[in-house]
Amino acid sequence: MAVPERLGVVRDEQTGELLIPGSRRPDGSWRKARRVKEGYVPQEEVPVYENKGVQWMKSRPDHPIGLSPDDVERHQQAKEGELPQAPMSKAAKKNAKKRERKKMLEQQKVDEVLNSVEDIHIAPSSPSKSAEMPEKKDSKSSSKQSKKSEKSTTKPEKQDNKVQVESAPATGPSSTATDTVKKIRNLKKKLKQIQELEVKAKGGSELSPEQKEKLTRKGILEEELRALEDAS
Repeated sequence: MAVPERLGVVRDEQTGELLIPGSRRPDGSWRKARRVKEGYVPQEEVPVYENKGVQWMKSRPDHPIGLSPDDVERHQQAKEGELPQAPMSKAAKKNAKKRERKKMLEQQKVDEVLNSVEDIHIAPSSPSKSAEMPEKKDSKSSSKQSKKSEKSTTKPEKQDNKVQVESAPATGPSSTATDTVKKIRNLKKKLKQIQELEVKAKGGSELSPEQKEKLTRKGILEEELRALEDAS
């Protein structure tokens, strides 16, 4: 038979070992009893670790150091709100009465305003005016719609004319002439770069493989330039 040793732990009389008795799970199955060592403390009973700073803050007195025991008791009572209230002076009593009167007057004003709002009655509007307003609005809306329809019929014609003018591509000798001018300009730029590379090579500076390849294309670029200049 197991004898309870402490909360949640029992000692077996036959073996003398400490055991956590088996318990039932929510689904109905049972947990096995577990053996524990001497001095075992359950996890929920293990005290929380506190460093020296926390321990010092807790051990520090709440009252100023050097107070007499009577003053210490008064200080603690004032902190806990147990001190009896001091009797009010005449001036304090007058101020308290004035505050009460102000509250009463404010409450009376609020009640008067609420009563006056309740007495107000709103007269219903005449049906003749409300019937005339929709008719005027309908006439205005119809005139606006007719103007919009007239504008919409004239706008498509103008747009069609613009589309026809814009859709006509710019064909003729001017486009080809501009293309040849651009090509000639690019070829001259490339030949100028090749001349600069030749000057660098003569000066003894090393050229990269790409720059050497540009030098080999000098003759091809010159032939293209001549052909374009003769054609123009």
